[in-house]
Parts: sequence; structure tokens; C-alpha cells
Amino acid sequence: MTQAAVNSAKVLYRLSVSREDVEKAEKLFFMTPQLQKVLTSPVVPEAKKYEIIDQVFALQTDLGLLYYAGEAVEADYAEAAKWLRKAAEQGDTGAQTLTGNLYIAGNGVKQDFAEA
Repeated sequence: MTQAAVNSAKVLYRLSVSREDVEKAEKLFFMTPQLQKVLTSPVVPEAKKYEIIDQVFALQTDLGLLYYAGEAVEADYAEAAKWLRKAAEQGDTGAQTLTGNLYIAGNGVKQDFAEA
């Protein structure tokens, strides 16, 4: 685990992120069709669209870190890999590093050096 991941997990833990908050964030990602409608709506200001996108990407990384470190939720590398990979695919370099670490170690995913 990188020092950045440890630091982020500690901050989230100190903020007392509850399991309910994690579950709420998770539900947000299952509402993707509604998000798509908002993001493609000509009525929603462009600045608001970017704000929503930034929040969604940050939540993906946060969820991945919580599952990765086992803070506020039980450690689950498969769940961590799922959320970190989503963030990594959106260009989050920290999530890319952590996802690579999971593939190198084979934690939560099949070990795959090429994918890492």
C-alpha cells in the first residue's frame, strides 16, 4: 500500500466515515442513467456538470481506499479493485497505482503483471 493510500484511509477514518455513507456513495454509482441525463441536459450549466463529475470520481477513489485499507468497512480487495479500477479508468493516477499494486500482488484480482 502506498503512503498516499495510507494517509487517505487515515483521513477518511478520522472523519468517521460510516458504513452507511459508503453504501450511499455506492448507490450513487448505480444511478448512472440518471447522472447521464443530467450531464447531457442542455439546461444544466456546464460548471455544474464538471462539479458533479469531480464528485463522482472522488467518491470512486474514496470507496476503493476504504475497502483497500479496511477503514469504516471490512477490508475487501475485490471491492477495492472494482472501485479503484473505475477511478483509474477516469485518469486518477493514485487509483491507477493502487490498482496496479492489487494486480501485482493478486489481491482481489487474478495476479496479472501485464495488467498492472
